[in-house]
Amino acid sequence: MIPTLIRREFWEHRNTFYPYVIVGLVVLAMLAIFSMGKANVSVNHPGESSRPDVQFLQYGVDLFRDMSLEDRRDVMGTAYLFIAAEFGLMLIFVVFFYLLDSLYRDRKDRSILFWKSLPVSDLQTVGIKLFTGIVCVPVVYFLFIVCTQFLFLLAASVAALGYDASVWRTLWEPSVVVFDQWADIWIYYVIVLLWQLPLYCWLVFVSSFARSVPFIWVFGVPLAVVTVETMFGEAAISTWIGHHVVPQIGKMDLTGSVVDIGARIASVDFLITLIVSGLLLYGAVWFRGKADEM
Repeated sequence: MIPTLIRREFWEHRNTFYPYVIVGLVVLAMLAIFSMGKANVSVNHPGESSRPDVQFLQYGVDLFRDMSLEDRRDVMGTAYLFIAAEFGLMLIFVVFFYLLDSLYRDRKDRSILFWKSLPVSDLQTVGIKLFTGIVCVPVVYFLFIVCTQFLFLLAASVAALGYDASVWRTLWEPSVVVFDQWADIWIYYVIVLLWQLPLYCWLVFVSSFARSVPFIWVFGVPLAVVTVETMFGEAAISTWIGHHVVPQIGKMDLTGSVVDIGARIASVDFLITLIVSGLLLYGAVWFRGKADEM
């Protein structure tokens, strides 16, 4: 039943998931085509005749070939990290709008009457939607990252053919850095996920009760709370919200290394994070049980 429910989420929200991926792949394909393009330029050398078919890509290949292995790893790592960052940025918007629409759409299109007739509890329904948004969708995007990075490496290898450089030594050998990046990405994501859990549960909670324009509820309620708090000269709630929307628990350098990421996990603040997330999830299940069509 659970795999079926997850497939249902991808099918019903396909217009939310896939356009971003298509746009990203198109952009990366254009970059790959450009990188393989060969520009014919006319270069005049002192004492020599004009050489009309000099390819500017040769200079980049020669420069990269003569770098040390460590420098080549840094360059390839930066390129792979750029690809991952592009999909990561798209993932933020995809997860945000999916969770915000996850329970709201069922009531809007009246499909909630059908889904409630199935032997699936409200807790399962809400849990599957949250699980799909914060686990399944990121896994799919990670697979797109891996495939795109591999295609980038193939494109760069094809572009380097015919030049005075070993494709294996120049491109493939330094690309082993990507394996460390993959591990770092998941370590970083899991920790940030735990810290941002109240945000994701808040999106599901709003989606469970909003009768119209859930987007306004998502931002309107916190803004109202922060405004009232500011009137009393306090900033505790606004600071807490800010830390869990943009968690300051770690950072990534250009090669994807994760540093300073575990200090706040074993803290009272993290315990509060879990409690708030649990209450919001409980509220979403309760509203789901009371929900009907719009």
